[in-house]
Amino acid sequence: MAEPAQTQGLELVGQKVKILVDAISELRNFGLDHVVQLPELVLVGDQSAGKSSLMSALTEVQLPKDQGICTKCPANIKTSPSDTWTCQVSLQQYYKYISPGPRGVESRHVTKARPFPPWVEQVLEVKKFKTITNKSELEEVIKWAQIALLNHDEDYRIFIPGTGRRTLGDFQQERESTEAKFSPNVIFIEISGPGLPALSFYDLPGIFRVAPDPKDQYLAKVIENLAVKYINRPNALIIWTLAMKTDPSNSSTGKVIQDCKATGRCVGVLTNPDHVSVRHLEYEKILLGKTHIVRHGYYITKQPAENSNLHGPNYHALARQEETEFFDTHELWTQDWADFRDRCGTSAIQEFLSTQLATQILYSIPNITEKVQQRTRDVDQQLSDCPDLPESDILNIITRLLAQVSNDIQNLVNGDLFDLATSFQNEWTTLCDQFRDLILHIKPKITVSHESDHVTEVIELSDDEPSQPSTPVRKRPAEQAQSPAQRQRTSQSPHSQYRIQTPPTGIKRENGLMQAPPLPGRLPTASSRNQFTGTPFQSVENLGKGFTNLSEISKTILSNTRPGLPGLVNIKTYNDLCLQSVASWKFPLEIFINETLHMLRQQLENILKKRMGVYEQTQLYRVAGAHLQTFLDNQMEEQRKCLKELFELETYRSFTINRTAILENQATELRSLQQIRRIVRARAFVEKQIRLGQKKRLPVEMTMEERSKEMNKRAAEIKDEQLGPDPFKLELEVAAYIRGYYMTAALRFVDSVCLSVHGKLFRNISQTIFYYLETQLGIAGSPDGEEVCRNLMEEDATSGRKRRELKQEKQRLTAFSERLARLVEQIREGDNSEHGQFEPAAYSNYTDDGMPDVPEGEDDDDVMIVDDRSLL
Repeated sequence: MAEPAQTQGLELVGQKVKILVDAISELRNFGLDHVVQLPELVLVGDQSAGKSSLMSALTEVQLPKDQGICTKCPANIKTSPSDTWTCQVSLQQYYKYISPGPRGVESRHVTKARPFPPWVEQVLEVKKFKTITNKSELEEVIKWAQIALLNHDEDYRIFIPGTGRRTLGDFQQERESTEAKFSPNVIFIEISGPGLPALSFYDLPGIFRVAPDPKDQYLAKVIENLAVKYINRPNALIIWTLAMKTDPSNSSTGKVIQDCKATGRCVGVLTNPDHVSVRHLEYEKILLGKTHIVRHGYYITKQPAENSNLHGPNYHALARQEETEFFDTHELWTQDWADFRDRCGTSAIQEFLSTQLATQILYSIPNITEKVQQRTRDVDQQLSDCPDLPESDILNIITRLLAQVSNDIQNLVNGDLFDLATSFQNEWTTLCDQFRDLILHIKPKITVSHESDHVTEVIELSDDEPSQPSTPVRKRPAEQAQSPAQRQRTSQSPHSQYRIQTPPTGIKRENGLMQAPPLPGRLPTASSRNQFTGTPFQSVENLGKGFTNLSEISKTILSNTRPGLPGLVNIKTYNDLCLQSVASWKFPLEIFINETLHMLRQQLENILKKRMGVYEQTQLYRVAGAHLQTFLDNQMEEQRKCLKELFELETYRSFTINRTAILENQATELRSLQQIRRIVRARAFVEKQIRLGQKKRLPVEMTMEERSKEMNKRAAEIKDEQLGPDPFKLELEVAAYIRGYYMTAALRFVDSVCLSVHGKLFRNISQTIFYYLETQLGIAGSPDGEEVCRNLMEEDATSGRKRRELKQEKQRLTAFSERLARLVEQIREGDNSEHGQFEPAAYSNYTDDGMPDVPEGEDDDDVMIVDDRSLL
């Protein structure tokens, strides 16, 4: 065998690939993975699949063979061509170690929230480990770099070969006594040298199913989680190593790739081809793309066996020569599988990976730029929300802020602050209207039927359209025995304009005939059931129901009548019933007060947030907010006393000098009561006629609608002379007065309440808010005002740390953008000298993950290699 040159690296795809790969490696060091996923290569495979040998071949560096470079942690390897060979090893610490204690880690501790116990995420720290210029030192440096990562809480410098004191001891002992048995942190190995390809990829620990020590079984799931994490990165090109000495269907890595739906971003590399000496149909189907299909197909490589005699500085050159001779001379690869020869050898793999990575980087530039710009805007917005705290003139700054808060509150209650007050004034006016409507709605309902009418129907009056009756509704038997007070507590059913309730009359069915049906009328509509649904007053909509009836009114009149003065109604009867009718205002009034307080509280919080929200993390914001709430509570306490007095005035003794209003209301209510009362009596009269045989009975076969029409017709024919004088004329007049007084007093009460809030509460707030906060904070007129303000401006540790982290991220984003812009400029300069102007944004097809959707053709390999290289 002829003596080869010392290195036979690739110089196939030109300087632009190096520019792109170098740029991505530098951009990745800014620690912005949470913002944008940069293009990368990920090397995965089962244990003993030849992964370490493949990596050594791709990097052309003799890597550790006794344990593999990344048995216990991932590695990021970046190679690039240069005139001299150098290697810099760094530690990229994305996670910190939390000691699990004496019990250690178990499989049950591995969860979706904690995929790598006992490690938890932290802000990225990059520590430069060692730079070397001698290839023979690399194996030792990588071994100790891994030991440093596994001892997270130790000073990494004590593990640096040549200077670290821990490296003077026994390596085997150090390896067996590490703090952790695995680390998700990354060893970054940056290698440059003559002829090296421009590559950057991650090498992950080999996936396995059963750990040698049962105590370490949790590592099987942890390492699989690590593979899933990197495979799921939408920008990653997956390099799947598969040994030709094993059954591909048993590959644990292959299953993970399929489960992650990453076969469209995967290229396979078959190792150990010397284990297949004759045509193997299963592997032939794989090479033909018929089974175990991955988008970029499969390459084949043969690396020296473990007992190889190849050593020394020419190891990789000799290995490449041996590999070439194998594929050029082996009968299987020169005859049956000769069509796959262009995919054989390390050089073919290097060329494909370099070109594919560079293509992916090139197409990703517009999308990366957009995401970084968006994140920069987000960080700027967050920084504007928590700016640096002032260090001088603090007293004047705080005084000005407090004055702005006070001025806004004044304008709010005066109706002069349009951006906030317009909404508040409108909402409060709506609340006042709802309060008025509710008070009028709960006007006392009077049952105008009596058992002496011979038909035990009851008709309840509601508040609107008194001239038109509604459909009678029969009561359940259980309702008959209820007192008025019980009916008020239990009646929750909706009412119509006039509510006529008809309990069973006890009339027997005779000769197939039944009692007359109720008179027709309007059925309750959805809106009449509770017109206050969705308002603060919906729970008190039924307060007026079941107030009293004719029988109760008659008893009250009788109990207050003076002996010897029959027919006269004592004024005490009117007073007692009127006061009872307005007693229910207590509950709507409480709702009105609480809702007004809620509105004001919300508006004051909004004003404080608007004026001082940028200092939300300080004691000033918290203390000022507490004082504002105390201020509002004190004002509302005074207002409650005032409104309580108004309510007590209304419930102390009935009184009004508004003679016109009460007489008009009384007359309106009397007409309504008399009209409904006549309907009840007319129906009773018709039913009596039917029972006595004076009127023809209704046929059984008649429908309810027909019965209603017939009864309505007969009742309408009844004359007043037939009905005679109403024995409850006096009770109706008393009921009309009660309802007339209620309507008169209701409008007066609502007006007084709303006027008091507007003229007293709002005025007091406006007049007393100025200098209130300054006084409570100890600033106004204090000789120590500056010191007080400085103390108030102290922020919590969390906010300060957040601002520092945002500033650091902003610096990284700025540097990232500058480096990305420099990359675009470098490409343009190259294009101007070679192919013309470069326009990265011209490519606009991207996947859902934001990565370029590189087009596929009939011959996928040609598209991926030949066409992509032409772009570069």
